[in-house]
Amino acid sequence: MNILLIEDDLADIEYIKEVLKDHNITIRNNPSLVEDVEGYDFIIIDYFYGTESAYEFLISLDRKKKFKSPILLTSGKVDMIPLDRLPSSLNILVLSKNEKFRELLTHYLNLFESTSSDDDENPGKVDYKTLYMDLVHDLRNDLGYSLNYEQFKEIGFDTQEKELEILRLVKDSALFCYHRLEQLSQYLNTDDEVFGSGHDAIKLISNSTIVSDNIDSLFVVGGEYKINKVPLFFLSVILKNLIENACKSKSPSRSLKIKLSFVPGEGHINIIINDNGVGMPEEKAASLFDKKLNSKNGLGVGLVILSRIIKSFQGKIIVASNVGKGTTISIHFPN
Repeated sequence: MNILLIEDDLADIEYIKEVLKDHNITIRNNPSLVEDVEGYDFIIIDYFYGTESAYEFLISLDRKKKFKSPILLTSGKVDMIPLDRLPSSLNILVLSKNEKFRELLTHYLNLFESTSSDDDENPGKVDYKTLYMDLVHDLRNDLGYSLNYEQFKEIGFDTQEKELEILRLVKDSALFCYHRLEQLSQYLNTDDEVFGSGHDAIKLISNSTIVSDNIDSLFVVGGEYKINKVPLFFLSVILKNLIENACKSKSPSRSLKIKLSFVPGEGHINIIINDNGVGMPEEKAASLFDKKLNSKNGLGVGLVILSRIIKSFQGKIIVASNVGKGTTISIHFPN
C-alpha cells in the first residue's frame, strides 16, 4: 500500500515507519501542495505541525470533490481539534496518539486493505465513515429532545404534567444515546463478530424513544431466527431505521400497525417490514434509498446509512408502496 505520511516530529516519523514497515511510505514535514496527494492509497497526517494546523489543507482537499482516499488525522491533543469544522465529505478518521495508537493504526490499515478491492455495490464490510454517520444520526435525533426542552422552557409550559412529559423524553433519549455508545464501543472492541436474532436486535433498540412509544404497534414473526450474515450491532441499526420510518409514516385516520417478519430460506434470510401508514407514490418508493434524497421530515440520512449497511453485507432492498395503504420494505441477505 502507498501511504503518504505528513509529520514533522522525527521521533513520531521513526515510530510510524517501524509500525508500517511493510508498506511504501512517502514522508513530508508539512501538507504542501494539494496536487501532490494523488496516487496514495492512504494519508496519515498530524493535525498540528509546527505552529500551524492541517485545517486549510483538508479544506483544499475537500474542494477537489473527487478525492476519496481515507485520511487518518492524528494528534496527541485530539481534544484541541475542531471536529465540527472538519469537512464531512472527506473520509476522515481522527486517532489519538496514545498507548493504543500502534494497535489502532494497524487495525484501521488492515481494515482498509480488506475492503479496498471491493466495489461500491458489494464492499463486504461497513467502513468507519458509515459507523460515524450512524452514530451522529442517532445522537442528533435523540439529543434533539434536550433542545426541545430548552425551547419549551423559554416559552413556558402549560402544565407541570407537560413539563414532566418533556423531561421524560429527554431522559429516555439520553439513555438511548448512552446505550448506543456502549453498543458501538463493544462492537469496535470485540475481535469476533457478535451475531443474534431479530429479538436480540430489537432489545438493543428498545430504549429508542420512537420505538418504545410504538412498541405495542409492532408485531414480530420469526424473530427467534439467528442471523449469521449481519453482526448484531448492524442488525439493530437496520431494524431501528425500518421501525422508526414506519412510525413516522403512520396515518392520522387509523391506528399504527407494523409487521416485522424474519423469513429464513436455504442459504438466505429475508427481513420484511410492512406498515399501514400513508404510503408513497411509485416514483418516490423507487428512489427511497437514493443518497441524493433530501427530506424535510428528517428521513433520508438514516436511509442512506441503512442502504450502505445493507449493501455492505451483500443485501438487496425492494420497496413496494401504495398511497393511503402503506409500505412494504423487503431486504434479502445471504445467510
